[in-house]
Amino acid sequence: MSSERIVYVNGAYVAASAASVSVFDRGFLFADAVYEVTTVLDGRLIDFAGHVARLHRSLGELQMTLPVSEADLLAIHRKLVADNGVTEGLVYLQISRGSAERDFGFPDPAVPPTIVLFTQNKTLIDSPMARRGAKIVLVDDLRWGRCDIKTVQLLYPSLAKMAAKEQGADDAWLVRDGLVTEGTSNNAHIVTTDGRIVTRHLGPDILSGITRAAMLRIAHEQGLVIEERGFTPDEAKAAAEASSPRDDLRHGGGVDRRHADRRRHARPRREPPARGLYRREPEDGDLIAAVPRRPPVQPNTVFGKWKDTTKFGTSTISLIRRSPATEQSM
Repeated sequence: MSSERIVYVNGAYVAASAASVSVFDRGFLFADAVYEVTTVLDGRLIDFAGHVARLHRSLGELQMTLPVSEADLLAIHRKLVADNGVTEGLVYLQISRGSAERDFGFPDPAVPPTIVLFTQNKTLIDSPMARRGAKIVLVDDLRWGRCDIKTVQLLYPSLAKMAAKEQGADDAWLVRDGLVTEGTSNNAHIVTTDGRIVTRHLGPDILSGITRAAMLRIAHEQGLVIEERGFTPDEAKAAAEASSPRDDLRHGGGVDRRHADRRRHARPRREPPARGLYRREPEDGDLIAAVPRRPPVQPNTVFGKWKDTTKFGTSTISLIRRSPATEQSM
């Protein structure tokens, strides 16, 4: 195994220090590119098929096509994971419209697209945020109108995340027309005090998250009540649970509300209304999804105050496995 990370650029596996992309690449000049980030746990890809399906959709919305076959794309992912010795982390994939003289119009005739992949080692399951929860601030959602396309236009989410950090928080939830859309790099959902799972409906305002789809699928299988609609910040603060699952950081948890009389200790939290979702037992086979599973909270746990934020509780990870008889995800 090389001591330097190996990356993939336009058909070649090269050392990261030797990798290059043209200065005329439209991804660099116009953010004319899409991307996907696939989680790696125990050296295996998570929900690869879901990421490929979403990649096809994003490319289609930008009048582009996948420049390699799905089988070849899977092989590239696997080789990078193996060559870089990744047991827990991410595989980043980006495809741009290619390199051409700078012009707002698309290249005519079309040029070969640029495809880049690289890996990142990252602690996902036992990360500090997954154990302690996250502090969240609310920020106006001023992104462009096609957030359902996974493009590399990420400047505003980056600014929102930095605004949150400057206020001592971990992340931001974006709000448009009085309703939460999603987080800076994650979907958002709550569980009401009567056990309903509420998450924003799919549309141009949010990305169709892979983890979101896995959680809703499992919830549906277990007969839990799901409402796909917008919810207000006040609903989130009053919820029994709230979570911001991300495709490359599988964590979530419950909101602990302070007493109206602002006593120092929170009340012992009862079992979550959606406990069936969090208690799904793994089956033998390849990994296809990772969903939050929260441990019980001890009585008289102290929850700190944070102005104008919602504080999420702790969580662990439960892995959902594919039966060996079904199509393998890796």
